[in-house]
Amino acid sequence: MVGPLAGAIIVDTVAWAWIFWINIPLGILATLGFITYLKEAVERRRASIDYLGAALFSVAIVSLLVI
Repeated sequence: MVGPLAGAIIVDTVAWAWIFWINIPLGILATLGFITYLKEAVERRRASIDYLGAALFSVAIVSLLVI
């Protein structure tokens, strides 16, 4: 709900091109936040492949695409 309101305020006060330029500092802040606060513990393990599930999923997707 804030996005359209913020876009309207930006377009009303400055040029419309600032809609795209405002994403650069927001993206940098988001990246810094992820680097700072997102800590993942990666656990190494052997993964098995569900061949039957993959085949059934492929059949389902192809049948939806054919329709």
